[in-house]
Parts: sequence; C-alpha cells; structure tokens
Amino acid sequence: MCHGRAHRWAGDGALGLSQLRQLPRRDGVRQGAARRGPGGQARGNERVHGPLLPRPRGDQPDRDRQGAECDQGAGHGDRRGVGQGADRPAGRRRRGLRAADLGRRHRFQDGGRPDPARSSQSPGRADASGHRGLYAGRHAGQRAFVDLRRRQTAALIDGRAARSPSDRHSPLRATHPAQRQGGSIHHRFSTRCVVLISVSRIACALAVAAGLAAPAAWAAENGVIRIGAAISQSGALSREGGFLHDGYELWKQKVNASGGITVGGKPYQVEIIYYDDESKAQTSARLTEKLITEDDVDFLFGPYSSGIGTATTAIGERYRKLTIAPMATANSIYDRGFKYVFTSSPLANQGLHSVLDLAGSVQPKPATVAIVGPDDLFPNVTAEGAAHKAKALGMEVVYRTTYPKTVTDLSSVASALKNAGADVVLSTGYTQDSILLVRALRDQGVRPKMLGFATAIAIPDFRGSLGPAAENLLGAEYWVRTQTYSGPHFKDSEQYYQEFSKAFGRAPIQHAAAGTAGAIVLEMAIRKADSLDTEKVREALLGLEGETFFGKVKMAENGTNPLASLAVLQIREGEPAVVFPDAIKQVSAVYPLPAP
Repeated sequence: MCHGRAHRWAGDGALGLSQLRQLPRRDGVRQGAARRGPGGQARGNERVHGPLLPRPRGDQPDRDRQGAECDQGAGHGDRRGVGQGADRPAGRRRRGLRAADLGRRHRFQDGGRPDPARSSQSPGRADASGHRGLYAGRHAGQRAFVDLRRRQTAALIDGRAARSPSDRHSPLRATHPAQRQGGSIHHRFSTRCVVLISVSRIACALAVAAGLAAPAAWAAENGVIRIGAAISQSGALSREGGFLHDGYELWKQKVNASGGITVGGKPYQVEIIYYDDESKAQTSARLTEKLITEDDVDFLFGPYSSGIGTATTAIGERYRKLTIAPMATANSIYDRGFKYVFTSSPLANQGLHSVLDLAGSVQPKPATVAIVGPDDLFPNVTAEGAAHKAKALGMEVVYRTTYPKTVTDLSSVASALKNAGADVVLSTGYTQDSILLVRALRDQGVRPKMLGFATAIAIPDFRGSLGPAAENLLGAEYWVRTQTYSGPHFKDSEQYYQEFSKAFGRAPIQHAAAGTAGAIVLEMAIRKADSLDTEKVREALLGLEGETFFGKVKMAENGTNPLASLAVLQIREGEPAVVFPDAIKQVSAVYPLPAP
C-alpha cells in the first residue's frame, strides 16, 4: 500500500498533518489549505487537502497497479513518474486510510461485488450513515480483517512486498527534484510512511485476531452454532441440491431436539443459514463470502457439484473457515493442499468403480466400454477414473466423449455410441442430461449389455421421467438403506430412511444421506475438540475415526475419507434395489440388459 498517497506534495513550505488538523473548518475544507481551481488543479505551488469524503460506490481503483507504481518511484504530482507540480487528472481524491475505506468492500476481479450498503443488509449491521464502517456491526474486528485481505495490501498481509519502508520508497529519493537539491521532503515523507505502515501493521494484527475469534465468541455468548450453506435450490442442479438441503436440515432437527451440542459444559443449538446459489459457481462463491463476512457463520456446509464446490471451498480456505463438502468430491478439490475442506464421501474418481466391479463379476464378462458425460469437473474426473478402472479389469475403452453442460439434444452422441457397439455404456452426467441420453438411445435402438450412471439412478425425477425405459438401468450410489453401519442419531440406515421420509414426505437418496452424514462428522469433531475454535475442530477432524449410519470414517490429511465406499443399484419394477456388493444386495443383477 502506498501510504504516501495521503499527501499531495507541493514544496517545503507545506503544512504537516498535525498542523492541518488544527486548522478551522468551513464547508468541509480546512481553512489555510489551498482550494482547487478549474479542472481540479491546485492553485499555485501549494499542497491541496480535500475533505475526507466517503469514496463513491462502483468500480474501485486497481490497487495492485497503483501500489506497483508507487514502489517504482512514480512522482507525487503524476503517478506516471512526472515530478512535483505536474498536472493531476481531474477529480483525483486522497487515498489515505479511513474508517469508511476499511469497511468498504472492493470488486472481484471477475465482475464485482454487491455494494455493502444495499437495502438487503441484515438489520443492525451498518452504521448510521448506511456504511459498514470499521466499528459497525457485531464483529467489527472481523470486518476490518476482511477488508484488509480484500485490498491485498502487500506489505501488511501476504508478504509480497517484504522490503523495509525506506527500501520501498527509495526510488523517490532519486526522482523528486527537491530531494536532489538537498531538501527535506523525502525525510518527512519516509518518516510518515514508517509511522503509517507501523500503525497499519498493528491494526491489521488486531483485526486478524478479533476477526478469527468473533464468531466463536458470539456463539459462546448466544448459545448458537451458526452454519452457512449456499446450495442450489433453483436451476439445473436444484433436484440434487434440494435433497442435500434436506439432509442438512434433518441433522439440525435431530441435534436441536436432543438438546444441542455441548461444548465446554454449555449446550449449543444449531442454526443453518441457507442461500440459493441458482446452480452457478460464481453466485455460490459470492454467497459463501457473504455467509462469512456478513452472517458471521462458524462453519460452512458445501454445495452440490464439484464445479461449484471448487469455487466455494477456495473462499472458505481464504477466510480459514472449515467446510464440510459431502457432495463436492472431485479429487482436484482435495489435491490443492487446502487445510479447511473435508468430505466424508467417496471421491469422484471412484464414482463408477463399483459398476465396473459388478461388470467384471458377471458372465460372459464384457469386453468393451464407452464413457460419455457433460464437460464439467465431477463428470470429467469420474470418466477418467472409470477409464483407468476398466483397463485394470481388462476391458477396452472403445469410445469416450463429452458434451456441453447445457445440452438439449444427445442424438449425435447416441449415434456415435451405436457405431461404437460397446458392451457397457457408462454415463457420468447429472439427472437432466442422463434423461436425455436414455431417450436418445431408445429412439435409435441402442441397447448395450449394461447401461450405468454415476449420479442419477436414485433421483425420483429420473425414474419418473423415463417410466418403463428406466427398468434395469444401473447406477453407483454412496448410500443405500440396507447398510448396517451405526452412529450418532441413527442406529442404522433403515432408521434414517424412515425418519427422513416422515420429515420430508419423500424417500431419501444418497445426496440427502451424504449431507446428514457429513454434518454428523462435523458434530463428532466439535464434541471431540470440546471447542468451537476452527483450528481445534480441524485438529479433531484429522484425528477422527468412527462410524455413522452412512459408513466408516477416518479423515486423511488432505480432508478425504479413504474408508468411504459405493454400492450399485438397479431399477427393478420402478424402484432402485441394491445388487452389489453381495454383502448388502437385495436382489441379483439382471444382465445382460433385456430387449424392451
């Protein structure tokens, strides 16, 4: 940050800051300070001090660029390097640190943030002027910390400009005319920069400490653990997102009905704040940041879809908020070295392994495989994992392709599959495009020996839309009701099935069960840590080993659960039934796929 921008240097006779503050005001301007003439230029060779006004809303300056210019020794009159007394662009305003600046949010590089003073703010979180100042709201320290991080002040936060203050501004010594003539301008300037940087460092340290402690302190005072979740409740992923939402909700209901989570001898109720991300990654990321910076949540529950989860978990990592992401399982999410994201579910590259294991166990064994799916993160990772698994089982992958996520017609893909003639066709798609694929295959008379899906098989809309065409289709599933694992709140999967059905009027599927199980894992870690402190809960997660109704849990250092596994379902008489593995199967698999 270039603290020197708080001053407009105009000569050795200029007033100092302490002297300026003692001058009387009139109409918001210090008397004794020069006024601007036409075009915004100073009259004569005098320093100009404008009133400390709030910065206008809208696009903010590129601070990285400005900071680089300052570091490179740009002159004071013109940031392009012109020396003292040069004309400045009209309308330039002082850039000193102000409380209004610390409370103001700046733009995302990819398109902007909503203005913090909008009408949809939570009550009581803005100051009297409608702005989120340094001391406004319940967690002032956290908001100061948030804004300092957003402004990416190199010398204060992330160490990109680790030079000393005198080193950072040393180019000014050579470029300022008065300094070359033996004046004292640089001495006064660098001294003030040292003071401003030192004060800012102290403020930043205090803001970090207060910001990290604020949610836990509020929870302790109010007896509520606040969790945030941006989930698809509209858009293309609303079916899956709706089940995930209900899974989180059932856990909350069970916890609160049982007296809450006891931490330090005090019971805490659970509150979950939901936002609809409209099935859009950018929207979900923005809402996740809102949950952290405005709603002051203690923890985060992840969205449905790895593509969206990739964006939201990066936000949680930036602010050091634990995210439990049971339905964002792409391996790449957990290969980034992040410390604050965990999943209790199987990873995406395993998404079709169980279907291929079943294919490898039947007779006659299939020889060829085709893999298709939308061009998105989870489907692509799942397809790659399936291709490797098929080769390991001695099957040849004869066709593999992707199509746009927004596809509305898959007739060309069906035609290509017909020409490929694979024994097994595997789809890595979501519900809507999986429906399109089955219809296109039916219309062209394509009937492979086995047709399997990574995610859609248990979704009621999938079976309802296809009717008889869904019969005998196969799919991988994270969870089935015949599992016999036991854990907190549910003695087995059958109890979970019954309680979910009663609470929401529909049968649960893997999305719901994964959400509930992931929430239980967080609860287990909080109880083990006996704390709401993020770092202590994280350490408890890493040492966690146990069981839920969903399956066994043992968290690895990268936030994954290597003990997670999948089953295989087949649609039989309109309902999904477990056909693999043998230990939990309800019926034997129908193979090959019979003629319609």
